[in-house]
Amino acid sequence: MNLTQTRKVAGLLVLTCLSLVGQGDRGAVTGMVTDSSGSAVPSVVLEVVNTGTNARFDTVSTSTGAYRVVGLPIGIYDLTAKASGFSTYIQLDAQVSKFFRITESSSVQFRSEFFNILNKTNFRAPNPNRSTPTFGAITSSYPARQIQFALKFLF
Repeated sequence: MNLTQTRKVAGLLVLTCLSLVGQGDRGAVTGMVTDSSGSAVPSVVLEVVNTGTNARFDTVSTSTGAYRVVGLPIGIYDLTAKASGFSTYIQLDAQVSKFFRITESSSVQFRSEFFNILNKTNFRAPNPNRSTPTFGAITSSYPARQIQFALKFLF
């Protein structure tokens, strides 16, 4: 290996180390706000509060109901949604993701998703069919707590 190649390899190693140091400890929370029929709810005020530090981050859902809060330090968060005409709702499903840039054109995404975080029983609608013996009865519920992790390489 000649001196020029050695300098290039050394430079690449230094840049790689610097990019890893610069990753930090920040993540994001993203999601969709929908009503009971599954329709998007725009202009919802969302409040994300770190339960350990009480640091507060606010955002508003888009016209498609999407929201994204970035720059969140590592921690446990409560997410509250408030909208005119709806009762205040504490979000039970959440996603936290973090991107790690490896090179200019490639990165790794770590994502954790939590569904029904508090493991609260969420009943489905009562049976609307009047001709059955279970009319008006609630016979099922939504799934219990689910947690999943994903690691994705983007290139």
